[in-house]
Amino acid sequence: MSLRTNDIEIVQTNARDLISDGHTTNNNSNGSRRQTEQYLYYIRCMIGWRNIIYTCLTSNQTLDESHLLDLAKFLQNMAISTQRLLEANVDLCVFCRNNNEPKEMYTSHKVKDRFGRVTCPILRKFTCPLCGATKDRAHTIRYCPRLLLTYNNRNGNSSGGPTCPMIEAGLLEPIQFSTSNSI
Repeated sequence: MSLRTNDIEIVQTNARDLISDGHTTNNNSNGSRRQTEQYLYYIRCMIGWRNIIYTCLTSNQTLDESHLLDLAKFLQNMAISTQRLLEANVDLCVFCRNNNEPKEMYTSHKVKDRFGRVTCPILRKFTCPLCGATKDRAHTIRYCPRLLLTYNNRNGNSSGGPTCPMIEAGLLEPIQFSTSNSI
């Protein structure tokens, strides 16, 4: 026995949508509304998965491997989103969190102070191999202003793109560069 094709298609569609939308963030004024809509969507997906699992249990059916993988991806995205929601109003160091430091470490400080100076003790020790910045102005290669300038010059985007100070201040997501783009 297997689940009705219609039920499986609905859950697959919801799961794939969730997997692709699960890490979307929005930093503008509608960010809070979008986040609320996203969590309502997660709840609808959870109810859908609950119904499918209940149907399987009550009718002695099983989910095939692809559905189990979709469910695992959904649960992984839910765990990540839940952690982000819990941390939304907590001062933390994104650099340390993204580098898998213990929670006690990444909640003890922020990456930068209100003046844009680096306060993270780990990042302060780092020296950018491209421009030599360290301590108060330390950054990883992804945030290096020299790379941003090179990228903008090569793409003719000297005024239309994000500015170096905005990236250095942590107000924008970094643009990913390979080392072949360096000066």
